[in-house]
Amino acid sequence: MKDFTELNNQVIHIAQKWKIDTFGNILKQNDKLVEESLELRDELVLCEAGVKDSKQNSEDELGDVMFVTLVLALKMGVDPLECLQRACDKNMHKAGKTENGTFVKAARRA
Repeated sequence: MKDFTELNNQVIHIAQKWKIDTFGNILKQNDKLVEESLELRDELVLCEAGVKDSKQNSEDELGDVMFVTLVLALKMGVDPLECLQRACDKNMHKAGKTENGTFVKAARRA
């Protein structure tokens, strides 16, 4: 399996081939990310219901979300690994609790 940098370089190559690395605007790419996220959600609903092949389809849709996210980072001119590192650093110190399988931040005090 390729490492993250190799995969990101492959995404960049594909984006250049499709001319989506510079053509079009960032908001359109974000719209594509929302579209792919909704497709992932649809597959996850089926997966939760135990529908055959939905786990593989969910994984495929998650891959699409990741691909589109990397193209968005390219269009924004940011390093996706640096963004991910900052998110990890930020989330490492958040206070809160897990409710119904999701983390909920503690309310800030004024």
